[in-house]
Amino acid sequence: SGGWTGVITAGSALGSQSATVTAVDTAGNPTTATATYWVGRNATLQPVSGTTTYRATTDDTTIPAVRIDADSNVGDTNVTVGTAANNPTADGLPNGTAVRYPQVETTLPNDNVTNATVVAAIQNETFTDRYVPPETVRFWAHNGTAWNRTEGTLRSRADGTSKYAINTTHFSAFAVAGTM
Repeated sequence: SGGWTGVITAGSALGSQSATVTAVDTAGNPTTATATYWVGRNATLQPVSGTTTYRATTDDTTIPAVRIDADSNVGDTNVTVGTAANNPTADGLPNGTAVRYPQVETTLPNDNVTNATVVAAIQNETFTDRYVPPETVRFWAHNGTAWNRTEGTLRSRADGTSKYAINTTHFSAFAVAGTM
């Protein structure tokens, strides 16, 4: 008649995740339970009138928007966004100290994307907590096998948040990193 209370840290990757817990009673009989949960928030790409641009506005505080320039109609395609505090890949970041790992996934083939922008909003205290001066920020995109530098720019700094536009031609995990 004992109890256990604890915290299970969610997986870093977007999508369906599960956690399995096994309890063993005093007679040695195991009981296993699995809980399935979803990591990320979904949004739908909507066309921007008169263009080949599509935009998704999310309710995620770190990735408030995704914009895609596509060579075909991609309206009503879903995107899933989320942010990991830890590297969601098995590949080490080439250099720098990661501040956050924004992630964007979609069913849209990368070949249909001519350009895309991911807006990442980082709390300024996060830079302080990681000893990273905001002016040293660089951006990385994971291509499935390795991290590659990608371009990004500071859009605004207000109300304790720095918003960056990360440019990409594909979606994956991104790293916002800087030097200490």
